[in-house]
Amino acid sequence: MNEPFTAEAYLKAAGITPTLQRTIVMDDLYHNRTHATIEEIYERLSAHYPKVTQRTIYNTLNLFVAKGLVSELTIDEKCARYDFDTSVHTHFQCTDCGTIFDVHSTRMRYRLPRGFTLQTEQHCTYGICAACNRKRMQYKL
Repeated sequence: MNEPFTAEAYLKAAGITPTLQRTIVMDDLYHNRTHATIEEIYERLSAHYPKVTQRTIYNTLNLFVAKGLVSELTIDEKCARYDFDTSVHTHFQCTDCGTIFDVHSTRMRYRLPRGFTLQTEQHCTYGICAACNRKRMQYKL
């Protein structure tokens, strides 16, 4: 039987001391799978934890990325986004609303040259999500 997710246990299993700041950032990433920026995470957390700073969130995310708990995405050139899902997958960003979706595929296979080791990859495709397509269709009627 699977135990329910707790940020504290997840961090301990990864060999990270679960401070309050680390725990609340990890909990936010787990429960809000929105590919958030540091600013978005800060906005959500600062309402309940006024002493948390953007610098703390930045340092915490860098630790999580270094330990492989979170992926840093460079979909947008302006800012990094963070993804709790570290499995190999691509992303789809809606050009209307900006939402980023995870896209899992079994066809992502590569033939790397001999001696090469794949450590990470980032793919993003762009288009219009289902909700925005529905809105567009309503306006055409």
